[in-house]
Amino acid sequence: MHLGEICPLQAADVDAEARTVVICNRKGPRNQAGNHQTAPLLAEAWSIVAPLLPGAEGGMLFYRAESLRTAFTRACIALGITDLHFHDLRHRATAQFFRMRLDIPRVAVLTGHKTWAMSRRYTNIKPADVHAAIASPPRNADQVVNPSRCRA
Repeated sequence: MHLGEICPLQAADVDAEARTVVICNRKGPRNQAGNHQTAPLLAEAWSIVAPLLPGAEGGMLFYRAESLRTAFTRACIALGITDLHFHDLRHRATAQFFRMRLDIPRVAVLTGHKTWAMSRRYTNIKPADVHAAIASPPRNADQVVNPSRCRA
C-alpha cells in the first residue's frame, strides 16, 4: 500500500474476523475520493495490526505519513541502505505476489490496481521465476474480498 493509505487506517476500518481492512479513498489514476476498497491483511500484516487494535479504540493505528517517512529514512541511514524509498517496497511486494503465483485479479485486490497495465509497471518477473513456477505445483489462492462501505 501507499504510505498515505496506511497511515490514516483506524481500528474501525479493520474486520478482525475476516482479517481485512477498508482502505478509504484509495489512490487511483483518476479520483481517489470515494474509492474505498477492502483488502486482505495477510499474515505478516495481521501480525502488525492485531496487537494495535485493543489500544486504538476506534482511533488511528499508525503515525502520520510524514513521521513514518522520516523514521523509514532514518532507519535506512542507520543500516547503511542507500537509494531505498518506502514506495520501492510496493514494487517488491507486487513482484513477490506474482512469484507466489497469485493471478492478476488477486494481486489487484492487494495492490488496488484497476488494470493489468498499471500492475505490470510494478512487476519484476524474471525467467528464473517462470522456471520456478512450472517446477512447483500451484497453491490454493486466498479468497478475494469485495469493497465495502467506508466511514464518513
